[in-house]
Amino acid sequence: MPRLEIEEAEMRSILIERRADLFASDCLPASWSHLYELPFPEHVSKIAGDFDALHAIKAYSSAQRPIQVLASYIQQLDEDDSELTPEEKEKLRPNLALIFGLVTSLLKSLQSLMAYGTYLNDLVAQVRQGNRQGDTALFKAVKIDPSAMSAPSISARISRAVLEDDQTFLSALKRAINAPLSKQHQANADKIRFVLQVLQESKVERLNDDELHDLFVRQLALYSAPSKADVGDAAKGIRAIAGRMKRAKSTT
Repeated sequence: MPRLEIEEAEMRSILIERRADLFASDCLPASWSHLYELPFPEHVSKIAGDFDALHAIKAYSSAQRPIQVLASYIQQLDEDDSELTPEEKEKLRPNLALIFGLVTSLLKSLQSLMAYGTYLNDLVAQVRQGNRQGDTALFKAVKIDPSAMSAPSISARISRAVLEDDQTFLSALKRAINAPLSKQHQANADKIRFVLQVLQESKVERLNDDELHDLFVRQLALYSAPSKADVGDAAKGIRAIAGRMKRAKSTT
């Protein structure tokens, strides 16, 4: 995930530096919020199709392993780009802002997984269900990506609030837009959620206490345990994070 965040920062730097070229009148608009209406595997497949590379990942995405798919696909894009001639790059220029936008949509959904234990796509699915839980999911989604407000499900909920003059909802929405993720969501617990999701998608069997301690405490250094005697406590804490992930997903 850190590599993806670095690539997002690099993309944004390029966009700002070349905004006149990448947002010219002959360029495709960068819009992606509609993709959040799809389940994440379909989101990945749709983008691969837009890049004319669906054949390369179709088998993987249908197997419900989107994280591995995304890592492999980004690596492939890096390799392809290194072989482009100046003429080919100019031909690609009108599409670059859209391409960067599509990749950003994947990064934002993965950032949601890191922060909340569920893809941004799943948060939008909760919004469609309505009720207070759906509103909470909406606020989480726009905190990760404000452009998600133009996703049809979220836009419909906001429009309803405007029609009803629901100031409680609109004030909460404003706070969500303006408030960055808390430091808690930047902590190692986020990385633990991400690793647990990878393990789940890879269909790795449930780890016992010693294996959890070895992976998260000793190898990844994502969880603190002063001594081997604290193996059980460390495993209990990690399992609690996994439990929160499971509860979040059970609502989608």
